[in-house]
Amino acid sequence: MAQILTLTNDDDESATVEVCGEPDCAMPARSFVATSTTVAIEPPLPAGRWFWRAHTPGATTPWWPFTVADGPTRRGIPQVDLDGDGYADVVVGAPEMAAAYVFHGGCGGPSAPYDERLSGSGYYFGFRLDAAGDVDGDGVLDLLAGGRGATRVFAGQPCGMTELLAAIEGPTPDQSAELAGIGDVDGDGYDDFVTATSPISGGDVEYVCDVRVYYGGASAVGARSLTLSVEDSDPWCYDPWAVAAADADLTMDGLPDIVVARPDLGVVEVYEGSTAATGLPFRLIEGEPGAELGLATNAGDLDCDGAFDLAISQLDPRRVRIVRAAGDPWAIDLPETVLRRHNGLAALGDVDGDGCDDLAITTREAVVVAFGGHDGPTLVAVAPPEERYLLYFTVGGPGDVDGDGYPDLAVGSVDLEAGLVTLYAGGSREPREMARLSIEPFHSVHDSGPMFGLSIAGR
Repeated sequence: MAQILTLTNDDDESATVEVCGEPDCAMPARSFVATSTTVAIEPPLPAGRWFWRAHTPGATTPWWPFTVADGPTRRGIPQVDLDGDGYADVVVGAPEMAAAYVFHGGCGGPSAPYDERLSGSGYYFGFRLDAAGDVDGDGVLDLLAGGRGATRVFAGQPCGMTELLAAIEGPTPDQSAELAGIGDVDGDGYDDFVTATSPISGGDVEYVCDVRVYYGGASAVGARSLTLSVEDSDPWCYDPWAVAAADADLTMDGLPDIVVARPDLGVVEVYEGSTAATGLPFRLIEGEPGAELGLATNAGDLDCDGAFDLAISQLDPRRVRIVRAAGDPWAIDLPETVLRRHNGLAALGDVDGDGCDDLAITTREAVVVAFGGHDGPTLVAVAPPEERYLLYFTVGGPGDVDGDGYPDLAVGSVDLEAGLVTLYAGGSREPREMARLSIEPFHSVHDSGPMFGLSIAGR
């Protein structure tokens, strides 16, 4: 599969692109002239960390890092790298503190204590986090963060603190907002994102329920948006429907598609990225009869066939279905346990280096990693340390935090005090504990602690 670089050139001039194994190298490994916004690197580079820059007659960019995976290059599982140093960062929400904490990755693991504290307006900020991709096209990855009533886009900065890029208010201040980075659905070179609002609880209050796509750009990010005509949906809803969105190129047309789980209807809707402006889904995936749907997320390529797979969790019966691009669905049964609806699935990438992507699943008792394979997933339980009174686990797939070439796993242990996130290093099917991340124990007005670990960016 070709390795692609995406360029943003506002001057409509050709650019000379150099690719090196380290910044400021004397002899580039690749050098070529780019006359369009997308450039294929030929011949392909070997696996590892690389750097690239572009020259035009009027300017020269900084060196930007990127990683070539050991195996087929697949989009859809972006790492969280907010400082552009090539190491994935771990971002953890503490919604009772209305905050999210950034731990920068580095050789050997993340920094401690945290490097940056993000805050936002609205109750329960940090309740939702996700990797945004590069929505402003500056070459550094960005972050989505939200809670009730608002979504914030934070722009990554090379060797610096993040900046608030966009603030998007929800239809009402009390509604929760699901959010997800969805890649570049319109093919303009800027990554896009989606929000989905749903009511906090039922009752006599009318809430607006909708799914909105926001398009990235060099300026005024989120100014251009699209509201999807969610199938058979009443825009005013009374009962909770925890909408989740994910990106995956299920149509294999080079553009990611938008996936929306509808527990209220028992279906998963797929909107083709290239034609999302029609607002109509091109595919409906029905749940099992009588099953209560939970999350739907891009699982990467679990069966190693070169195409994206979709993971759909069910709360009853307790099962994760893998909808494959070709072949019958797989079922991952988890008896005698309870699947979480929120923050319960995380696409990890190829943790063990066998060429197949892997998936993390949370239950009330443990975290299970489903290692992909040609004949089906292999399940390995990860037992994070239980400290204090454990409420539940969460998971996140931030990417390669320690720079060893393998993506890592972040597990949140949420309790009534400070909370804890345990980071496990990839590289084998026996994840090794790399670090424990925490903050000082604070207590909120609700006497439930900061709920640190309730959300982890990257899924």
